[in-house]
Amino acid sequence: MDNGEDYYGHWVLTHFLLDGNPKIEAAAGASRLIRLLSLVDERISIASPEELASMVKARSQPREAQHELIGVC
Repeated sequence: MDNGEDYYGHWVLTHFLLDGNPKIEAAAGASRLIRLLSLVDERISIASPEELASMVKARSQPREAQHELIGVC
């Protein structure tokens, strides 16, 4: 939406943690990562097809590779 000088756009990307509390507690106790379910609505997202493909590729990789794909140090 357009709010004056700032422009806000939304990818319509949502992350879900299924069975949250037990999963977080078990992962924390074992120093393990947790898995999220990520959904994006391609029909109304402002993300380009290339950006959506990049996001899907990044989310399907191990965590270390995700950082390299999206440019996180």
